[in-house]
Amino acid sequence: MERALRIKSLENSPVNDRQLHVLRMVYDEITMYPSEAWMVLIAIVINRAFKQVKNWFSNERQKQKVGQVVSIRTDTGEKLRLRTQALQLCQEWSDSFFEEVVMIHHFKILRWLRWKETQMAAASASSRLY
Repeated sequence: MERALRIKSLENSPVNDRQLHVLRMVYDEITMYPSEAWMVLIAIVINRAFKQVKNWFSNERQKQKVGQVVSIRTDTGEKLRLRTQALQLCQEWSDSFFEEVVMIHHFKILRWLRWKETQMAAASASSRLY
């Protein structure tokens, strides 16, 4: 939490594509109600202030009042509200498993954005040749 609270970002700055993809993946595919520990992890991975991540999820829930969730308890007794498809993929959600999922998705987004930049640069270079 301490590390997430040290992240400085402009209060009302919009999220960039990379950050939005990670937030959307968690919201759409895992949970609309991430635990505080999961929001801390997301904040660190996408380099946004914890408060902004927390507010993003709250605002998103207000905008989209749809989505079925299932309540479960972790081994430590923490209550999680997960989407049905997340539970179908894994019955044993933990902080470490969530971290792995977010890190892998974040890595895939970074690779995709770099590929996209390369394609745009190549297209720009080829258009200058003609």
